[in-house]
Amino acid sequence: MVAQARSARSLVADLQKIGERYSKLRSLFSDFCKMSAFLVSKDSPLQEMRHSINAAQNLLELEFCGVTYKFRFSMDYKSGKGIVTCSVPDENQQSGTKDVGSFTFVGTGDSDVKGEQGDPLRVNTSGDSSHLILHTIHGVMEN
Repeated sequence: MVAQARSARSLVADLQKIGERYSKLRSLFSDFCKMSAFLVSKDSPLQEMRHSINAAQNLLELEFCGVTYKFRFSMDYKSGKGIVTCSVPDENQQSGTKDVGSFTFVGTGDSDVKGEQGDPLRVNTSGDSSHLILHTIHGVMEN
């Protein structure tokens, strides 16, 4: 069976929409990284954290209690949602990592993680960004 290609114009239009969505979500992830810097500020209640942003790799690294938590951004192209996946070094492999948590977010910044009042935590606000990170790290430590 021979596949029938869509028109180049149609493909370009679809890919432009996907690219625009990706750029918007990536910008929100960039906000998330910047806002999470509160966790390493002099005002943070946790003074033991280290923080590093690698924008080129869509990566935020936080070190706490000797463990490096890597928060990586990607996009689910079908749903149009941003995905932040947290990984840690895999103790069973010398150079590998394992995924230990994730959350999704939409173009408004609302994540699929709810705060104490039932409202979605937002990736683009300082308090909520920090809360999302603490929630993820604490979840790893509980398991």
